[in-house]
Amino acid sequence: MTVYVRRLRDTDLPSVLEIAKWLHENSRYRVFTYKEEKVKRLLSMSLNPSSPVFVVVAFKEGTDKAIGYFHGYVDPHYFSDMKYAGDWAVCVLPKYRRYAPKILKLMILAFEKWAIKNGAEEISIGASTEAFGTGYKKFLTRMGYRDVGFLAVKGA
Repeated sequence: MTVYVRRLRDTDLPSVLEIAKWLHENSRYRVFTYKEEKVKRLLSMSLNPSSPVFVVVAFKEGTDKAIGYFHGYVDPHYFSDMKYAGDWAVCVLPKYRRYAPKILKLMILAFEKWAIKNGAEEISIGASTEAFGTGYKKFLTRMGYRDVGFLAVKGA
């Protein structure tokens, strides 16, 4: 299967929103309400080329329906005015998981290039959905990322 990625376009929003809704429903975040207009607004921020928000979308060659997306940002670090980059959401639809390493690599490389161009000194990518296996962490390690901690959650 041939896959390509590109920056989000306005016309991609419906299919990316479908993926975002699937991610919400199939992760630990399902306990939170899903506000499609908010997600659409956050995704749409990346349509402005000078925005500190980035969305790259993956497609199967010959189709215009998204099969995955990466939503990230660049922001000043807590301790400094220096910038870092991070992800808000990363998803490849289950039907295409066997191609996930290829799809993720394309999306992450596009994000890294954009982040560096936008002044990021460090790039952080994580997983907090409880909807991933050990393969994702191994994949990120192969991409040069290192494990620096953990995330703990507790209901209020």
